[in-house]
Amino acid sequence: MTTPPTNGLLFEIPAQPTPVELLLQLADHDMRHNDMLDRLLRSGSQPAPARASKAITTRAAAKHRPGHPDFRKAA
Repeated sequence: MTTPPTNGLLFEIPAQPTPVELLLQLADHDMRHNDMLDRLLRSGSQPAPARASKAITTRAAAKHRPGHPDFRKAA
């Protein structure tokens, strides 16, 4: 049988981060998130749903232009 540790703990428990350390971790996470969004927006690539919704909006707007077969004049 092994002898128990002198401090009474069975295993090491890391110390809880201080409030300042927690804020620094949160700020780091937030900064990484914002940087990733900036890179995504600057790359010019749009996710597929954004491209699809833009195409739908463009087609819908075209129907309201004179010369389009579905264009109706206001009464």
